[in-house]
Amino acid sequence: MNPKAASKTSVFLNVVLGACFVAPLGAAFDANAQTYPNKPVKVVVPWPAGAITDGLTRQLGSQVSSTIGQPLVIENRAGASGTIGANFVAKSAADGYTLLIASSDTHAINPNYYTKLPYALSDFVDVMGLAKFSYTISVGSHVPANNLKEFVALAKANPGKFSYATWGNGSLAHLGTELALLRK
Repeated sequence: MNPKAASKTSVFLNVVLGACFVAPLGAAFDANAQTYPNKPVKVVVPWPAGAITDGLTRQLGSQVSSTIGQPLVIENRAGASGTIGANFVAKSAADGYTLLIASSDTHAINPNYYTKLPYALSDFVDVMGLAKFSYTISVGSHVPANNLKEFVALAKANPGKFSYATWGNGSLAHLGTELALLRK
């Protein structure tokens, strides 16, 4: 391998794979390591376009594309709390050209929440964490609560009066909110 190609591959493996994605496990990735990447790399975001994970992936993707000399094609495959996108990547060729932006939903909540998943955690190899997100509960200024404890008490005292939104049933935000509001 010429020094320029070796440097390009090293940058990609150390910066990109070491920085952000979960790839299908397989020997094909190792076999292609010397010329990788020699074609566009698909990055599956299992959330809708415009979601925070999508925006972060697109921002990072444009920087990585210029570094590795190949386009990163960001593809949103939303639905079922990340299951649709995760399953697509799990069933893709294990060659390192289809990567997943995984989350606590796809790899921690879903395997414990759903009785049948079309993928197994063993279908993936974790490469590295990309980001950490904080979850917040916000209420309008007209709601007479100044903190979570006061809001939970208010919601429990007024069943059915308040509603909330999350990005999906079984998601960390959904289960966390239910836990906060239902806990005794």
